[in-house]
Amino acid sequence: MKSPTQQTLRYLRAQGFVVDILEHWQAFAKRRKDLYGFGDVMATGNGMNVIVQTTSWSNVGARRKKILSDKCRVAALSWIVCGGQVWVHGWKKIERPGKRNVYELKEIRMTEEDFSESS
Repeated sequence: MKSPTQQTLRYLRAQGFVVDILEHWQAFAKRRKDLYGFGDVMATGNGMNVIVQTTSWSNVGARRKKILSDKCRVAALSWIVCGGQVWVHGWKKIERPGKRNVYELKEIRMTEEDFSESS
């Protein structure tokens, strides 16, 4: 399976966005680091600037909660208030015997209201 990040890059490029990976490996800490604690991909285009958290289909809810958590909340909400968007992309592979497998996307677009509901 292609990684969720690779799936998101391919999907957003097909939608006309210019994209880049924000997440990187910190060798000294032996861990991955996301922008603001949640940003895996940046997409610009179609009149939007978007930070995307990518994950598997089953982890979309957990990633949404992470963005709403104290660790990420201020940065994510500030990004949205300044006109940016925060999306969560969850991917699952659909196997089709005798045919090419396809990947299905679950996309959550977070809004200011998401942050007021979690207070």
